[in-house]
Amino acid sequence: MGGEGKHLAALAPTPVPFTTPFTQFRDGVAEEYDGPRDADGIIAHISKLSAFQLPRVTKLPDLLDLKALGQPILIGVFREPVKASAAFKVFSAAAFELSGRGITMAYSSAPPGTDPVAPIDAESKPPPVPGLLFMHKGGSHAAATLPLPRKRDEFDVWYISKWLRKLGLRDVEIRPKDGEQPKSYYPDIDQEEEYTDYNQAIGDY
Repeated sequence: MGGEGKHLAALAPTPVPFTTPFTQFRDGVAEEYDGPRDADGIIAHISKLSAFQLPRVTKLPDLLDLKALGQPILIGVFREPVKASAAFKVFSAAAFELSGRGITMAYSSAPPGTDPVAPIDAESKPPPVPGLLFMHKGGSHAAATLPLPRKRDEFDVWYISKWLRKLGLRDVEIRPKDGEQPKSYYPDIDQEEEYTDYNQAIGDY
């Protein structure tokens, strides 16, 4: 029996990572799955994905609801339709990666010709569109804003992560996965000539 037991153990299947590519859907948008490949990792990823929500700011009371969460806030400002926006897809992916990391992320969007609902800065300037808008915990106005770069491949999840780290947030680093090569550069928020407004960038976004 002892020998037979060893042979049976040798024939038992060995767990292997799931390698077949497949597609996941986030907010109704299809995207390639790039998460864990082992069974436990896939289940954890699906659980996080099903629980993830990216709030939309459509009216000023929505901002009060975000502030009530007691965290710094990052708002992505876009034009409609966001589902056709590569920049919105990047922002949504970054929000998913940073969920549970001590920052609240949301987005605001509006059709061309109208202003998205978003807090102004200390000088009463409207936010850049498309762009990023950061508020400190308990803040009443935008502490920092950043227009998106003109070239689409310069805006990725690492671009957002690096900017937040420059603003003093700690647990917001997004590490590249195996084989990923970040294309973004470290943005300098004082060099606005490196960026462009929505009317110029619409061809790229």
